Amino acid sequence: MSPEIISLIGILLGLAFFMALACYGWNIILLGIGASVIVAIFGGLNVVEALTGAYSAGFVSFWQKSSISSACFLCHKFS
Repeated sequence: MSPEIISLIGILLGLAFFMALACYGWNIILLGIGASVIVAIFGGLNVVEALTGAYSAGFVSFWQKSSISSACFLCHKFS
């Protein structure tokens, strides 16, 4: 099988993994990391490099934005 097909299968499996467990109420942050690991393995990437490269930069950006919005929400909720 060609590497492109195997990568596509990894993307679909990662998405299915994420969606299935998110429906059961699992933490989406952890599911995102797990789905990224699945995609990296099927894509033939080094898992550590895949998680510490572009994924971690996007995660940090997301976390900063969500932390600020969560803090604002809590301030308005309890005031």
